Amino acid sequence: MDLHTLHVSSAITNVTCGLVLAIGWFVKPKLVCLGWWASAFMVFAVGLVLQIEGVTHPAIGALTYGALVAGTLLMLAGFRSFDGRRAFSTLMLLSLPLPPAAHVLLMRTVPGSEWPELATFVLSCLISVQVPLYVLAQNKDRLAFRWLAGTAFATQLAVTVSVIVWGAAIITPENVTLAISLTDQVCSTIVIASVLGMVIERDNRRLDRMVYRDALTGCLNRAGLVAYKERAPGPHGVLVADLDHFKRLNDRHGHAAGDEALRAFVRRVEATLPPGSILARTGGEEFVVLLPGASVSQSEALAIRLKDAVQARRFDYEGTAIAVTVSIGVSSTMQGDSIRNGIRRADAALYMAKRAGRNRVAVYADPPVPGASVTAAA
Repeated sequence: MDLHTLHVSSAITNVTCGLVLAIGWFVKPKLVCLGWWASAFMVFAVGLVLQIEGVTHPAIGALTYGALVAGTLLMLAGFRSFDGRRAFSTLMLLSLPLPPAAHVLLMRTVPGSEWPELATFVLSCLISVQVPLYVLAQNKDRLAFRWLAGTAFATQLAVTVSVIVWGAAIITPENVTLAISLTDQVCSTIVIASVLGMVIERDNRRLDRMVYRDALTGCLNRAGLVAYKERAPGPHGVLVADLDHFKRLNDRHGHAAGDEALRAFVRRVEATLPPGSILARTGGEEFVVLLPGASVSQSEALAIRLKDAVQARRFDYEGTAIAVTVSIGVSSTMQGDSIRNGIRRADAALYMAKRAGRNRVAVYADPPVPGASVTAAA
């Protein structure tokens, strides 16, 4: 395959990728990132066409580098838009004119030498490094397809630099260009699959969040708790907590205040729970906490800390300080025992805490002893 055909093939690949992303943007116009990515591939195609002409017209090299760097920055703009950020940073805008300007200046300063091409290439690579660095470093959601996209960008850049720096010493210039073009086609295909996969992966996570997360507080809902129970091995400490006199709070301050009380409660619980703990809202003001591997005594100690943390500070609602207390029932499950049974026992202990006066922790004693089935800690 001759280089001209290969450049045309690469340009067609980029145009195809751009069209696919543009159609996706048309279908989902709110996903502006698809528009930026589509523009990037189209600009890459323009740069490849200019590169074909640049073989016989070196002066077009400045426009070629300008198009390739612009495509790189448009790709980065797509990732920034995907993250909800401003598409172009100040550094990106300042980077855009540098390669073509450097190319023109060097061609006038040292005409007929290899320095204009080499210096512009190095500068373009330094600018392009922004893409894999940002894509990989900002992957806070740990999206698998984002890792793939960042790796593809890094690989393409590494291969291009390696072939330019070391390849010329062992292979012909024609084969250097061939290797770069083939790498571009492979990485372009991987990148378009990755960015589309990122969008789908994030949408699936949002769907999972809607299904398994409580819309008001953000913790797990009953469905999320059930999903966890189905795959949770080993013993667990179990807490069932219920906000005291919650109906009275709603009647006195309004349901909006009640909603804020629930959110404040969840924030305090999450700040107190150890890593790996599970918090779920299973009713209006009722919550379940699962503590993997915790004993009854450890669970009781944590329940007391939770109770004290909730009681220690009132929450503010529209300038009014509202006191909230919580009653907590404690139990545990052993190997082979079901979490469902643990919740049932903790729920029985919760009712004992309620009957004992609220704002306390009660521990389920197994086997039950009449008059001593639970112990309470005020």
